[in-house]
Amino acid sequence: MAPRDRGGFGLWSLQAGPALPVLGAGLLLVAALILLALRPDPARLVGALAAALLGLAMWQRERQLSASARVRAGMGRLGDGALETRIAPVSREATPLETAFDAMADQVAARFGSLSEHAEAVHEILSTLDTGQIVRTALQRLPQAWPCSSAQLIVRRRGQREAERHLRVCSEGAIQTCRMDADALRSLRRMFRGVTDALVVPPGDPRIELLRHPRQDARAGLVAFPLFFKRDLLGVICLAPWTTSGASASLPTSLRQLADHVAVALSNARMLDEIQFFAYYDELTGLPNRVLCTERISQALGRARRSGGMVAVLLIDLDSFKRVNDSLGEDVGDDLIRAVSQRLAECVRAEDTLSRPGTATEPDLARIGGDEFAAVIENLSDGHNAASVCKRIFKGFEQPFQSDGREVFLSVSLGVAVFPHDGDDADALLRNAYTAMCHVKQEGRNDFHFYREFMNDEAEERLTIENRLRKAIELRELRLEYQPLVDAETRTIRGVEVLSRWTDAELGEISPVQFIPIAEETGLIVPLGRWILESALGQVRAWSEQGLPGISISVNVSSRQFRDRDFVQTVRELIEQYGVEPGRVTLEITESLLMRRTDEAIGILQQLRDLGLKLSIDDFGTGYSSLSYLKHLPVNHLKIDRSFVHGLGARKEDEAIVSAIVALGHILGLGVIAEGVEVPEQFEYLLAQGCDVIQGFLFSRPLAPEALAERLRGGPYDPPG
Repeated sequence: MAPRDRGGFGLWSLQAGPALPVLGAGLLLVAALILLALRPDPARLVGALAAALLGLAMWQRERQLSASARVRAGMGRLGDGALETRIAPVSREATPLETAFDAMADQVAARFGSLSEHAEAVHEILSTLDTGQIVRTALQRLPQAWPCSSAQLIVRRRGQREAERHLRVCSEGAIQTCRMDADALRSLRRMFRGVTDALVVPPGDPRIELLRHPRQDARAGLVAFPLFFKRDLLGVICLAPWTTSGASASLPTSLRQLADHVAVALSNARMLDEIQFFAYYDELTGLPNRVLCTERISQALGRARRSGGMVAVLLIDLDSFKRVNDSLGEDVGDDLIRAVSQRLAECVRAEDTLSRPGTATEPDLARIGGDEFAAVIENLSDGHNAASVCKRIFKGFEQPFQSDGREVFLSVSLGVAVFPHDGDDADALLRNAYTAMCHVKQEGRNDFHFYREFMNDEAEERLTIENRLRKAIELRELRLEYQPLVDAETRTIRGVEVLSRWTDAELGEISPVQFIPIAEETGLIVPLGRWILESALGQVRAWSEQGLPGISISVNVSSRQFRDRDFVQTVRELIEQYGVEPGRVTLEITESLLMRRTDEAIGILQQLRDLGLKLSIDDFGTGYSSLSYLKHLPVNHLKIDRSFVHGLGARKEDEAIVSAIVALGHILGLGVIAEGVEVPEQFEYLLAQGCDVIQGFLFSRPLAPEALAERLRGGPYDPPG
């Protein structure tokens, strides 16, 4: 310390720290008091006091500057992440600035800790696609976001009509689970319709009974957060007790954010569930699809190999279901498919009598195609016991299905393949069951067959015919024959029906009974039908050029052709191309075809009539037609099916039906044609009833163009003897 003269008394300059100015000011004050006592001098006293006050001010300034420096340093440490930083000393009094900094640091640490816990919770929730893990994590974290005695999470998984309630009572920690039935789930969806934020439900509110878990306190209120994804309610979070009387605006932001993250996580899990669901299950019925069915057959075969049991695979196909879709619409068709799946599930349930003692298992049912189902039955004591399941299915289909306020009767065709006799793997069993089912279809439907090896031979033959028919149509290797339509009164030829014939270079003569159904099923009938019409029109023009009398032709039209959007335009172009009078062309449409989408069919028929063509209903009496529609059909002729003509002279029922058809046709102003007339008794009966035109072997078999031309040059047919 160095003394310096300051107006008659010494003032020490202390450099040792912030406490020295205080010490100096104190010494000056003591010195001033001593001087005042020895020699009173007001001027000196004022000077001494001023010096003391100046020292105190310097001390206070130095103290504040020191605190500011410490705060700045503390802020730097906080910025670097040292959240434990505090600057208020323990051994001396803190400045207000230091106290404020420490309080702020406490708040930052608490807030950061809360954010850190929230971020950790969000990470745990969003980092998994497992719904169960999401539920467990959410129920652990929710009480941290808002103090509560219990947290509940209601979750609805994709494709399920029920929901699961998961509850965690915070004092216990274990998670309790129970079911919410379909009715309660529907009520829950109605409750949250239009609700986007939390719903506060006070005690005594009727809604609380639907929201609370059975183990939650019924006397406490709760708050519910709906969890939405694309307007679909995925679940609900419920926290109890809830005593806040205000609306959801008073809820902590972190709680709402956590609920939103749970909704995102559940939506991600839902998308994964959808991917897995679509990979293995049928969306419409919820049944396993072909992929999962194949896996389950393989698993069943593995068990059968170990136990020595038998496994039956049933392939179930709905008969003529496309007609239902065409006539009633796809929405009704979907409803029927769902109803069929439920009824089949009831029919294929296991019975102890089918299985070996003590080995009965529930059969697997799957939808493997649009109208195809498969059932897998394990542990059969005898492969032929699967026939019992087939019979139960037929029994189940005796009752009609209800759809859109109407009754719909359906039938099924079944094929059965049994391991180990009919195949050693899933693909072979499914293939052979399908082959057996196709055999049922060929024989008339609504039955079942067990697979036999000869069926594969038939299937291979069918495939061979299909491939060769495709080439024959492309190369125009088929030919046409013409069967006369004879006037019943004059016995003269009024026209001919065009019939296709096919002689293959390798297979020989193939009957239309074989190749026409194959053409129908494969769609080859469309190009085949165009070729038939084109070739027939070309032949009519050739006969006219030969000077033969004008001849009319009747051409059969399949349902596939009739539904083709270009059919009417194709007919128009071909008639114009060959210059044939439209009135000399009759198109024969089956009765069953007209009963599908009748209004649409009438529209197409009217377009054909507007072209000048004539129209005939073929196979009349076999298609369950409605007389109310018949009077609106723009047709010219009814053609009696040969099945009724065959019984004339032998069965009174057939005679009554034929008489009624002839009378009905004449009342409606239509011509009546009878096909399949083979014996004189049939002809005489038809003639007596007033039938207009006769077709059949009694007068002529189908003729080649040259033979028909020669016949046209002759006179009327002789009366049959």
